[in-house]
Amino acid sequence: MGKGPKIAALPQSEWTPAVEAIFPILEQPGSPFKGSDFNSLLMMAHHPEISVPFLHFNLAAVKGFVLSARAREIAILRLSWHRRCQYEWVHHLYGGAGAGLTNEHFAALARNGIDEIFPPEDRAVILATDDICTGGKLSDHAWDVLRRHFSDKQIIELIMLIGCFLNVATLLNSVGVELEPPFLAGAEAKGWPVSFDDAAE
Repeated sequence: MGKGPKIAALPQSEWTPAVEAIFPILEQPGSPFKGSDFNSLLMMAHHPEISVPFLHFNLAAVKGFVLSARAREIAILRLSWHRRCQYEWVHHLYGGAGAGLTNEHFAALARNGIDEIFPPEDRAVILATDDICTGGKLSDHAWDVLRRHFSDKQIIELIMLIGCFLNVATLLNSVGVELEPPFLAGAEAKGWPVSFDDAAE
């Protein structure tokens, strides 16, 4: 197959009521980016039966219950780097910045090792994410470190968040979903590292 996504966006002429139920799930009030402008959603629109319940789970995971926004975004950005998923990475630079992360944090999340720029709680999240991304589970060491900072409920939420967004990264990378120009341009205008090469510089 040639360049471009392996599954194209579902044309608007083929949108059914079930398809249209997908778009409002991730659309934020007042956002300039409408649901149908997300290439990921337009691809997932081919299968609304599985996409709608998955996106509700995804939304619950990203909004969180007992984990801080900072912990959630650190985990998502770190796993995006592990999977080299630029689409997920750039989208969550916005969330990361909103949670207080800086360009220095972004660069540190896109290289091997756990940088001392992060306080102990952040480093615990990075360690856990690294373990799951590389070994498929938390090591005993990661459990020990996590329990210094998080409750069992928070750890369960973290594991489920990581699993959810690893699923997303796998889908996006496999299909080759293209990053939307407004998101890319917006991130570049803020000086954020939009590629993993940028982050490594």
